[in-house]
Amino acid sequence: MEVFNEKADRLLNSRFSREIAELGLKTRISWKKGGPIVVECKGPDQESTDAFVLTLRFFIQDNEKTSFRKLAETYSSLPLSKDLQKTFEQCRAQLNDCLDQYDPAMQIKVGDKILTRREILHGFVYGNLAHITQRSTYKSWTTNPVKLGFLQQEFRKTLWYVLPAIARARNLNKRAIRELGAVQLE
Repeated sequence: MEVFNEKADRLLNSRFSREIAELGLKTRISWKKGGPIVVECKGPDQESTDAFVLTLRFFIQDNEKTSFRKLAETYSSLPLSKDLQKTFEQCRAQLNDCLDQYDPAMQIKVGDKILTRREILHGFVYGNLAHITQRSTYKSWTTNPVKLGFLQQEFRKTLWYVLPAIARARNLNKRAIRELGAVQLE
C-alpha cells in the first residue's frame, strides 16, 4: 500500500497532471483546399505523457503488487473493516466501468467497433509506449493522421480520468494503514 501511495503521489504531482489541469486538452483540425489535413493537439507534451505512463504501469499491470487487481486481493486478505474493503471495491469498479466505456462525446470507430477507453489505453501503452505486444493495433491507428490525433487526445483524456481513482485508492490505503496499525496495537 505504501508503494502504491508513493506512485500515486508521483502521478498526482507529475508535470502531465499539472499541464492537463492548466492547459486542458484541445484538438484542432484544419484543411485548406488542395492542402493536407492538419491535426493540432494541445495538452501535455509527449515527454510528460511518457513519464506518466511509466508510473501508471504500476497500477494497470497485474504482475505488479501495486495494480488495482492485486491491491483488491490484498484488501480482501487483510483484517480490514468490511466498510473499507467495500469502499475500495467500489473505487476499483468505478474505474473499470469508466475504462470499459467509450466517451459519448468522442466515439472513435475502428472498423465496426467503437473503441472503449481501455482499448485506447492498452493500444498506446502496450502498442507503443511501454511494450509492443499490441504493436499492430497501434500501427494501424497511425495510418490515418486525423484518427491518430483524436486517439492521442482520447488517450490523454483517459489518463486524466484514471487519476481520481488513483487518488481515492491512495486515501483508502492511508485509512487501511491506520486500521492495520490500530489492530497491531491491540
